[in-house]
Amino acid sequence: MMNWKMILLAGAAVLMVVSCGDDPVGPGPGPTGDWLPLSVGNWWTGELSGYMSMDADTVDLSGSSKRLVTALLDHSGGFQVYEFRTIMEMNFTSTEPDTSWTWIDTNFVYIRNTGDEMRGYDDTLSTDYTLLAPLPFTLGETWNPDSDSSAICEMISLTASISVPAADFTNCAIIRETDPGSPDEQMDTYFHRGTGILSEQVSEDGVQFRIDLESYSVQ
Repeated sequence: MMNWKMILLAGAAVLMVVSCGDDPVGPGPGPTGDWLPLSVGNWWTGELSGYMSMDADTVDLSGSSKRLVTALLDHSGGFQVYEFRTIMEMNFTSTEPDTSWTWIDTNFVYIRNTGDEMRGYDDTLSTDYTLLAPLPFTLGETWNPDSDSSAICEMISLTASISVPAADFTNCAIIRETDPGSPDEQMDTYFHRGTGILSEQVSEDGVQFRIDLESYSVQ
């Protein structure tokens, strides 16, 4: 898992991009998979809230995110990937001293569904990838997303319920990411089939925040 406190202090954030769930109304399996609705033009907006403890001060976190599927591109490895863009705005508010600041960034990941795995690439040239999730989602399955990291992901539920600003959802999956070397770190990502990411909840020593789905449009 990433050191979220250091990332926030540096003014940067990178979020896992996957999706999920089991909804009888959601679209069936297809070439782009039914765990992440990958069609050019799909978009999702999120609401961010939380806090960060810094010595004797607590910094309140707020903001928004917007994710868009912006293109279907050819990869140099001989396959196609979906360009997935995330625009993040994070607002920091401190009372000691009384100050506030805003950080805005745009991040890209290039996603491929092989039928057995959902993979994320940093660009359209390198064949190195992050394993976002094995397919199909299987309760209790664990995996290492990146050989350079000690992080472990586990599918801890396929029947969860959650309420977010967009709606109430049932029959959701949850992927939990932890790091044996950093027991205080945890990230839970909630997914719903045919919808996408519903909520990302990050907990680390001194940092607690979440991003909840506010609105979306998927084909």
